[in-house]
Amino acid sequence: MDSLSALFQTGILYYRPYTYLPLKVSPFRRLFDYLERDERQRLVAFNHQWADDPDGIGAFNIRRVYDGEGIAEVQVKRPKIRNFSIETCYGLWVSSLNVESVESRLDEAQVEKNEFYRGLRDWLKRSGRKIVVSAFAEYLAAVQQTMEENNVDWQAALQRSNIANPFEDLTPIEERIEMVVATLSDETRRQRLSRAYVGAAMPSFNEDAEAAGEFERTFFESLEEQSFRESHKSRAARNFFDAGIPKETTADKIQLALEECLAEREWYKGRFLAQ
Repeated sequence: MDSLSALFQTGILYYRPYTYLPLKVSPFRRLFDYLERDERQRLVAFNHQWADDPDGIGAFNIRRVYDGEGIAEVQVKRPKIRNFSIETCYGLWVSSLNVESVESRLDEAQVEKNEFYRGLRDWLKRSGRKIVVSAFAEYLAAVQQTMEENNVDWQAALQRSNIANPFEDLTPIEERIEMVVATLSDETRRQRLSRAYVGAAMPSFNEDAEAAGEFERTFFESLEEQSFRESHKSRAARNFFDAGIPKETTADKIQLALEECLAEREWYKGRFLAQ
């Protein structure tokens, strides 16, 4: 253990899996393309309980309807694993000493999230389908009213675009419900959706000096940022600073100090490597 690369290899990289549950529907995208610019600007004040809140007409959100019913039996919490990690451009680096703690938290959160998704699926398969469609119709009516109150000539835009009237079409929400139910009925996909982070072995970077350099740079920049905190340093960062790495200094100096410590082969034991 006399090099940075060897130290990094003792850890695991955690990243958010690329997975997506499409709970939002934006039925007005094509219509907006044909509105006059000043008409779009007049819609920034729209606000609705079932819609997201960006400027303009927010997307209809099935999750908001479900939460509004107040029937979710599981309160999903984010797993707190950043305390055990150093943030890098390739994910959260966790030393092997802390992997067990991180996995335990991820497993617990995954069970909760999986139960939440089961509940959402079962609700949509029963009474939820009708409730969501009704809420979507209410949302469409609210958007139409907002446009008319703000003198937005959406009918002229429809004529210019030759697209179907989105205020009379419930197909988008009906199709989205079918997609969500199908996704949440697939055990593999639901489990993946429920996992906040996935662990992977550290790459060796043997043939990619640029990637290795980028990893090291962001690793030490993360330590530098935490070195100036008076409190709330992560446990992972404290492992370095409590072992003699200088505080309130630059990333380059932190790296140099760590390299000097690594020259002492016993230095890392009990700090970063599970025994």
